Amino acid sequence: MSEMLLLGAGASIDAEVPGAYAMTQAISKRFRADFSLKKHAHVISFVIGGLLFEAGKNNQDPLSAGVNVEELFNAVQLLAERNTLEAAPFVGSWHAMVEEFDKTYPSRSNTRSLGRTIYGLVSEEIRHALSETPSSFEADKIDNALVSTIKKTIEAAIKGRSPSLGSSDHVGRAVERYVKETAKKWSDKLRSKSPSSSTDFDRELSQLVDERRPKPGEGRIFQQTNERMIAALKELVWIDKATAIGYLGPLLNLLRQQKRLVITTLNYDNGIELLADSQGTPYTTGIEHWSTTGNFDFAGEGLFLLKLHGSIDWTWGKNVRSPERLMPHSIICRISHEQMMKGQERPAVIFGQRNKLTAEGPFLDLLRTFRQEISRASKLTVVGYSFRDPHINVFISQWLNASRNHTIRIVNGPNAENQPVEYIRDLLRLRGQSPQQVDFIPQYARDGLRTLYGPYDGSFEEIAAGPPEGLTQAETSDTPPPVETPSIPENTGA
Repeated sequence: MSEMLLLGAGASIDAEVPGAYAMTQAISKRFRADFSLKKHAHVISFVIGGLLFEAGKNNQDPLSAGVNVEELFNAVQLLAERNTLEAAPFVGSWHAMVEEFDKTYPSRSNTRSLGRTIYGLVSEEIRHALSETPSSFEADKIDNALVSTIKKTIEAAIKGRSPSLGSSDHVGRAVERYVKETAKKWSDKLRSKSPSSSTDFDRELSQLVDERRPKPGEGRIFQQTNERMIAALKELVWIDKATAIGYLGPLLNLLRQQKRLVITTLNYDNGIELLADSQGTPYTTGIEHWSTTGNFDFAGEGLFLLKLHGSIDWTWGKNVRSPERLMPHSIICRISHEQMMKGQERPAVIFGQRNKLTAEGPFLDLLRTFRQEISRASKLTVVGYSFRDPHINVFISQWLNASRNHTIRIVNGPNAENQPVEYIRDLLRLRGQSPQQVDFIPQYARDGLRTLYGPYDGSFEEIAAGPPEGLTQAETSDTPPPVETPSIPENTGA
């Protein structure tokens, strides 16, 4: 009898990796603590609120429903791509906040540019008006008045008298009259017609006003939020202490018995890899062979790890060509934790239901390999998976239908049977008709693995039983965490 395993988020919680629902809370908390991510934190809060509203609309209790992190990633990515979706031509408008989040605003330098433009154009209008001022004023009157004044002043000095100057001879009055008449002509001219450069002015002003208006962001803020969420994921799912995964040791007992063990995981963390490395157990994810040949090779004995949704320490190599494979294709490279944290590489992971059938990368080949491997097994042990992925469930159903000798064991806490998930109800109906095929183990990963495969005798430090420090018992399965309703103090009339 051959057995394989399927691990969900609940299988890593004992290693202090947040579960699918706690992960959403952890990401939101990190964003809120970083002032530079203020707008992105608002985006996350808005999306979470929308998903909880949808739960309420579907008659679920939004205070206890929680938000699965994959739903969060999927929603943010959909909003980033909303203008490219097939349904986009049929969507009259999105929620006003979606458009508001996505607007981009110009820098303040455009305001200064607008001021300089207006000043320059107004100055040009004045210069243009001055250059066209008619020279019809009898300017020689000022010259005559000046000559007359000088002559009378000299004659009076010769005769020893004070000069007697009439108002018509006063130079200042003549200059005053000249300035007033000229100013009046300029004013009348400017009022009599449009500015001579009005077309240029209108064009420049319209362009600058348009630049000051906010522009649609085309999903940019949501894409940025998605990328920063993935950056936060790097820290949240990485396990750096071998003692943290000691509870997974019983899996190696099963490997000793079978000589060949396939572990399929939906998680992005490095828990199984760390377990194997710390115990000197050879293993393969098959990703190196796939990058070279385009196929997964799980032939022979040993420990085989299928990471269906990718891994936090995998990075992309796209549009690669080689002498053996001349057409462009993708490869996956595994990097160290230090490279992962310091570099800007995007991990090769997928989120959301619609992304899990992407033809890009190894994910369809991984799913195909899972189907092949489960067809060879007679027993499937599921740990910490809540059966919310239809792409996985359909293969499990096909396998269960193929033979009444195929049995499934579910390790996801004492309340796994009571989760409001349609596929769990299907499993309960199957158990009622074929009891030997379905078995619920009412324990969490740590105790359930020890119960099934016995204690591991490897060189791990002693790990306390029960949930790890800082986690409640309800958080050690891949189910929505309970939310307490805050009490409302009595009105004392104060």
